[in-house]
Amino acid sequence: MAKVKYDNTNVEPSQFKQPTPGLYTAKIDEANHRSDDGHNDIEVVFVIDGGEFDGAKVWTYVGLSEASGWKLLELTDALGLPKKGELDTNKIVNKKVKIKINPDQWEGEYRARVGRISPLTATPEDDAEVEAETDSEETATEEASAEEAADYSEWEVAELLEVITDDSALAEKYPGGYDEDRDYLTGFLEAADANELDEWLAENSETVDYTTWDTAELKAELERRGLDVPKRAPKSKLIGLLEENDGDGSDPFESE
Repeated sequence: MAKVKYDNTNVEPSQFKQPTPGLYTAKIDEANHRSDDGHNDIEVVFVIDGGEFDGAKVWTYVGLSEASGWKLLELTDALGLPKKGELDTNKIVNKKVKIKINPDQWEGEYRARVGRISPLTATPEDDAEVEAETDSEETATEEASAEEAADYSEWEVAELLEVITDDSALAEKYPGGYDEDRDYLTGFLEAADANELDEWLAENSETVDYTTWDTAELKAELERRGLDVPKRAPKSKLIGLLEENDGDGSDPFESE
């Protein structure tokens, strides 16, 4: 049995905590453009500025597809940017806005979800209106939790995407590339509500056709996964190793 020495005398406890529903001033801590592994969005990390939950981090994902253009408009309006231009993600870091935290849950536990993003200079009347919306949405969420799972069959594609992009846990699992596929989005959310998302994703993941890859791409993917790359191995051997690794049940393109 191993014995490990440690010294936690100068270590601060974790500041991670889930803010309760309401309006908060927040600073943009990170803004990352994701364009790989099927993603096409901006991952925005907010840090609550002031109050009981000062320092708490919350995430949202702003899609860059046409269907989720409303979310990008909301962000640029909150930052005071023009309707058309170029968004430099590095320059919006440390900018302050107001965010509304909505109540949500993941696997039976409370989770804060970023809702509306508003300008920092919003008037008190605007704040009161958003507060009223927050209260009504919280009540609706509590009532819905006592009923059957949501029926997504009549939802618009943009509404389905909003639920996914506004929940950091869902957005992280969403593989991207299905922003216009209502059936896929509906199945994704229904599986999440039933706590069966991992199983559903395994059954509905697309088969990768490695025969269209060149040798350099195959070797690079093997290295990325931490697998041994045989020297002078034929292309068929490299493909076989990748397909074997895909069969272990893990996501072959999961971000490290």
